[in-house]
Amino acid sequence: MINKDIYSNISISDEMKEELINDVKKGKRTSNFRFKYSTALMALGIVGVLGFSGIGVSAAYISYKNRVQSMSVEEQEAYKEILATDDSLAKDDSLTRSLSDEEWNRYLALEDEYYTEGRFPADSARYVEKLEDIADSEVAFVKEINKVHIPEGELSDEQLLQLIDYEAKYIYVIEENAIENGYIEDTEAVSTASESTAPESTASESTVPESTASESTAPESTASESTAPEFIASEASEQELKQKAIELVKEYYDVDVDDSWNYIFSENKFSEMDEEVDIDPRWDCYSITFEESDAPNATCYQISIPIEEDGVFAINCSGKNYYANVNDYSREEAEQFADKGQEAVISFVKEKYGLGDPDRVEITGFENLDGDSIECADITYDLYYGEEIVTVSWNITNEMIYTVIGANIFK
Repeated sequence: MINKDIYSNISISDEMKEELINDVKKGKRTSNFRFKYSTALMALGIVGVLGFSGIGVSAAYISYKNRVQSMSVEEQEAYKEILATDDSLAKDDSLTRSLSDEEWNRYLALEDEYYTEGRFPADSARYVEKLEDIADSEVAFVKEINKVHIPEGELSDEQLLQLIDYEAKYIYVIEENAIENGYIEDTEAVSTASESTAPESTASESTVPESTASESTAPESTASESTAPEFIASEASEQELKQKAIELVKEYYDVDVDDSWNYIFSENKFSEMDEEVDIDPRWDCYSITFEESDAPNATCYQISIPIEEDGVFAINCSGKNYYANVNDYSREEAEQFADKGQEAVISFVKEKYGLGDPDRVEITGFENLDGDSIECADITYDLYYGEEIVTVSWNITNEMIYTVIGANIFK
């Protein structure tokens, strides 16, 4: 669980707070699930990985990278200007209209082809000053409305590919901006260093043991009943931490991760990063990320294993496989599912962590940082147990728990 003082103990200036909010807005959108880095909970301080690991790079991926890296200076500057003025949090905030269900399904299929087969549009979306500068049928970013113009009527494949291409280039500019400003590390360099220093593992070492599947479906046992040796993160090797993360992905999402997945590891001592920023040591963690492929829309699991025994644990899933067939809901629609989700979340926390009924529950996810109502795919529940908090994100369509974060719950 998270002690609420962990938040209040982070003493930063108003300027830094504004910068953090802007970073969340620009790089980690809470509702735009086409950005695999858009995990609102991970943005609290658990490192979200931007960039690519450089492992298992396909010819199509190289083609995509060549495309975005070869943008003209003028085009890159246009995307930087879009980034500087971007104030949208929800998917629909950045478009002049929502995609229909049929358009969205085609979008997802074409997005796969874009990243895995190198299917690109014949023309790129333009950046223009005013609506009067474009044709009604054109996909383009319009500065005066600060949105991407989406034509009325069913979009053609070419128009959808232009939108996909626009977002792919925008993601690339976000990543480059974050690296240039020191918000994140260049993960290609990090992965190369990790590969050269990490002990070589065999396939059998990095895959889930056969017993894990049956264990994950068996009734949960309490810590006192468990016969497994205690796992002490601060004493574990990187390989042991990786294996633990693989087991957690299986336990929480029933997915087997193996050596075909991209893997990124980092040790994060947030409490020691800046003398001017007072961060509780319980935020210190080992961050493990698994990506199914190099594409930005790929399925991704992020696990933060606390270094301190009572530290903050977090686990999150994202990517197309989890959001391909989910719906967005208005605040009024989402609130109709709030009681059902709350019952599921409380039951999950009781079974998983042995906690009782929370003292109170706060529900979020219906508003952006400015307090405006937005469409949402998930409902986030803050469960209060005295001074402690466990935060759980529940997907409305799939009725699945996507994210958990809390201190003193990792055993």
